Amino acid sequence: MNQLPDKTVILALIATLFLVFSLIFSTRPYGQNIEPSIHWRDMPETTSEFQKI
Repeated sequence: MNQLPDKTVILALIATLFLVFSLIFSTRPYGQNIEPSIHWRDMPETTSEFQKI
């Protein structure tokens, strides 16, 4: 079994990482604000005698 030199393996790892990060950042929308998908609603104010203290 032929072994690859260390430089070749390190360059392959760096190239793979560069490819992965470039794919991640190229698919991300640029300059657009992403709105949250969960819309929280406000809790209704209850008027009970316990809160009047």
